[in-house]
Amino acid sequence: MLAGTDIIWLSLAVFLLWENISPDKSLATIQHRWVINFSLLLISFAITASLNFISSLSSSDNINTELLSPLFANKDLFILLSLFLLLDLFYYLLHRTMHYYHLLWRCHCVHHSDLNIDISTNFRHHPFELMLTWSLMSSFVWLIEIDFSVLVIFGGVSAIIQMWHHSNIKINAKLDNYLAYILVTPKIHRIHHSADKTYTNSNYGMIFTLWDRLFGTFTQPNNVMQPITYGLEYFRKPAQQSFIGVLKQPLLYRQNKKVSKISEKLD
Repeated sequence: MLAGTDIIWLSLAVFLLWENISPDKSLATIQHRWVINFSLLLISFAITASLNFISSLSSSDNINTELLSPLFANKDLFILLSLFLLLDLFYYLLHRTMHYYHLLWRCHCVHHSDLNIDISTNFRHHPFELMLTWSLMSSFVWLIEIDFSVLVIFGGVSAIIQMWHHSNIKINAKLDNYLAYILVTPKIHRIHHSADKTYTNSNYGMIFTLWDRLFGTFTQPNNVMQPITYGLEYFRKPAQQSFIGVLKQPLLYRQNKKVSKISEKLD
C-alpha cells in the first residue's frame, strides 16, 4: 500500500507528465525558472526537516502516527471533517493576511514574482515565508490541539491540491466550472497570480473556494481579461529573477516598488 509521501511524489510525476502532454499555455523557456523554483524546494525540505526535528525534541507527547485510526475507532468522522475545514479556513486567513501587511507581503511576494505559472511555482517560497508559515500553523495546531492524524491528512491533501492548481494543465472548461463550486482549480488560482493587484488580492483559498465566496474575495474567471499577465511589476528584470535576486526580493521590496512607480509616471 502506498504511503502518504509516495502518493504526493506520484501526484507530482502525474502533473509533470500532464503539463508536458496537455499544457494550458505554451511556455517558451522553463529551465531557468525550474532551477530557481526547485532549488527553493530543496531549501524548504532542509528547513522543514530541521524545524520538525527540533519540534519533536521539545514535544513530550506520544504521537500516534497511524493514519485515521484514533478517529475511525471512535467514529468521529464529523470531527475529522470539521477540523479539516478549520485548517483550510486558517490557511485562507493567513494567506489573506500575508497580502495585507507589508512585512508579511515581503516574505510572500517571492511566490508571486514568478513571470509564468506551472507546477514549479508551487514550490517557489522564500525561506522567510516558510519559517513564518510553519511557526504560525504549528502554534495554531498546538492551541486547538488538533489530532496529528488530521494534520497528516490535511497536509497530504493540501500538498496535492496546491500542485494541481499551480499546474500548467488543460482541463475541460465545463468540468473546471463544476469543480470550482467546491475546489480551487487551476483556472481559479491563476487569477491570484495575476500582475493586476485587484486580482492578486482575491482567490486566496487553498483547497475550497467556500471561504473566498463567503468573505467576498472570489473572482470569477469569466470576469478576468485573458491572457493573464503573471508576476509583479517591480520584479521583472533578469537580475531580479536570478536565484540570488529572488532571495533578495523581500529585502528590496520597497526600493524596487518605488522605482517601478517612478517608471510608470515617466511612461
